[in-house]
Amino acid sequence: MAEAILDFSKELDVALLDQVVMTFFTGSGSEQQLAQQILTQFQDHEEAWTRVDGILEKSSVSQTK
Repeated sequence: MAEAILDFSKELDVALLDQVVMTFFTGSGSEQQLAQQILTQFQDHEEAWTRVDGILEKSSVSQTK
C-alpha cells in the first residue's frame, strides 16, 4: 500500500506519505526498513521534484516537509 506514493502517474497521497515518514521515524525493524526503502526510491525518482508544492501545502507532518 505504501508503495502507492511511488506511482507518479497518479496524484500523490500526501497523507500516505506522512504515514510512511512517521513509520520511518518511529517504527522499528522491517517496517522501518521498508519505509526507508520507499522514501529513498521516492527521493531518487526523476519526477519527485514535481511533488514538492503539494507536499509543502498538504502535509501535516514537519518531518515530511
